[in-house]
Amino acid sequence: MINTIFYKYIQLEEREELKNKLYILCSSLKLKGTILLAEEGINGNLSGKEEKIQKFKITIKKDKRFRNLIFKDSKTEEHNFKKLSIKERKEIVSLKHKGEIRLEEKGDYIEAKELKKLLDEKEEVILIDARNDYEYKIGKFKNAITLAIENFRDIPKTIESIKHLKTKKIVTYCTGGVRCEKFSTLLKREGFKDVQQLHGGIIQYGIDCGSEYWEGKCFVFDTRRAIDIDPKQQSSFISYCVYCQGPSANYYNCENKECDVLFIACEECNKKEKNCCSKECKEKIPEKAPRLGFEPRYP
Repeated sequence: MINTIFYKYIQLEEREELKNKLYILCSSLKLKGTILLAEEGINGNLSGKEEKIQKFKITIKKDKRFRNLIFKDSKTEEHNFKKLSIKERKEIVSLKHKGEIRLEEKGDYIEAKELKKLLDEKEEVILIDARNDYEYKIGKFKNAITLAIENFRDIPKTIESIKHLKTKKIVTYCTGGVRCEKFSTLLKREGFKDVQQLHGGIIQYGIDCGSEYWEGKCFVFDTRRAIDIDPKQQSSFISYCVYCQGPSANYYNCENKECDVLFIACEECNKKEKNCCSKECKEKIPEKAPRLGFEPRYP
């Protein structure tokens, strides 16, 4: 089976009609996942049999608005979502910035191989991670700057902390590229002079360049939770179980609904502690079968 992610910033009209067409198409192909539609564009993550995913790509590209839609694929053993969900939102990634964000002013793309060449040659380049804290906790580019954010909409509050980098050569990155379209635009709007964004994000870098200059796993918004960015090589861990401190990148939602925090644990400890992030939470839950998993939360 295949998992594919895609996005495109484009003025989308008649979204209700598009939503219905996509739902019929995906349902007929037995695809599962999430597609977000907004006035600013489309953002999707789907899983299904390889031939069905290919049929989806061919069909959606018949719509002239999506002829140049780029897909980033990874192999998977099973569906990575429990159901199909196609939703309309105000933004395909929520920034909720009060000022105007003009995406035509975004940072230029830098291809994965070009970035690796810069790193090979030890060029002075500042990598800035545009992802949430729980994402970079399990994996990131070596020496990258990470920002103290729980949600992408917190990004504007962090600009002050990196303002000293306004004259440096900056490359922003995220999982598939969709968040960096806005982040790079925001940086340029705030006076950063030399800003580029990694085209295709971490996923494309792994496909083109493997895991060199990367450490840990890559958080993904589906039931896999974490993946290796290099399809040919398993990467090491940089995160650890909250209980035994053994290496792990498994995320779970705490079974205590009042808590519901995302936490990292190995499978053995998580089962033993009934899917709870702490002994205190374990004491608060009723005696029943735990979820033993985590619920994907789109950025």
